[in-house]
Amino acid sequence: MKRLLVLATAIVTFGAGCMSNPLIKVEAPVQPEAPAETMSPPETPTVAEPQQDMPSPPETTQPITKPVANPPSPPVTQPVVKPPEQIVGKVFVTITDTGFSPQVVAISAGDTVVWTNKGTSNHTVASNGALIYDSGNIPAGTSWSRTFSAPGSYGYHCGAHPSEGGTVVVR
Repeated sequence: MKRLLVLATAIVTFGAGCMSNPLIKVEAPVQPEAPAETMSPPETPTVAEPQQDMPSPPETTQPITKPVANPPSPPVTQPVVKPPEQIVGKVFVTITDTGFSPQVVAISAGDTVVWTNKGTSNHTVASNGALIYDSGNIPAGTSWSRTFSAPGSYGYHCGAHPSEGGTVVVR
């Protein structure tokens, strides 16, 4: 590469008319050619020696902790299901956003069932099959009642939520 550069410089200089001076001699330096391919041994990684004047970080120790099994959970207690509140001649059913509680009540002929909506939306109490009774909308926080005089089994559902229902058994 250097020869080519010296040669190119000589040609440019000659073309500019500078070579006609016999006192100026241009000689190209001769360098030995390097072999086309060279093999060098793989580099050995070197590790820097720690400097003696640098303070080493203080040693720290951490306690060894053993994994501890989770302590046993307290037993899950089921909520106590209270029987429907009863006042002589009345049975109370609670309406929530998930259905009626209790779903089945047994009363005597002439007793009254009181449905109280403790949900967040309107609910209804409508007889299954033939329309014997329908409360219409029972807003949240209000109640509706019906007195049953004839023995039998009376299924009902919520008109707004047909999958929610229950049964009144009259003896």
